[in-house]
Amino acid sequence: MPPEPVHPCPPGARPSRDGDHDGAPEAGPAEPAPTRAARRVAVTVLGTAAVVALYLWDDALLAAPVIAMTGLAGAGAAIAVLGPLYALGSFGLAMLAVRAYNRQAAGHPSRLAARLSAHHVTRRSGLARRLLDSGRVLGFVAASFLLGAILTTWLVRYAGRREGIERVALLSSLVFGLGFTAFYTGIAEAVFSL
Repeated sequence: MPPEPVHPCPPGARPSRDGDHDGAPEAGPAEPAPTRAARRVAVTVLGTAAVVALYLWDDALLAAPVIAMTGLAGAGAAIAVLGPLYALGSFGLAMLAVRAYNRQAAGHPSRLAARLSAHHVTRRSGLARRLLDSGRVLGFVAASFLLGAILTTWLVRYAGRREGIERVALLSSLVFGLGFTAFYTGIAEAVFSL
């Protein structure tokens, strides 16, 4: 018995399981899935935009309650209530940032940590290390106040420190929370006394 003639599929149709043509158009080439690098770029761009937006708007958003409470209840009440509240919120967000970094790094040292450990053995690094170590407390306090506890804690973790990161986050959060509220309470007191 001769084989049955094979009927070519009409243009745009696909064969069904039984060999007949169902007339449905063939699916076109699949869209390429986003690559890991493209996702990383998108996350980096969004993360950077979020940080920039936060630092542009944080003073207006976070200082408004401090100024209002200073005007209503006084400087002491504003520092006593909002300082610890800001410190607690900052601590929670800093720990979330560290957790996200740890998940992303998956045990691999960051480029900054690798570079610091590579330069640790050079002669020039000895002088730089002594200078950094001598101003470590002042630099930490300034970074906590100016950058906030979230970014300061993340930078410390990014530099390779793993042990005691919770303590770093707590201290940085206290410096930020109390320093931020005290700064804006002082400004509010000066403005309200005019």
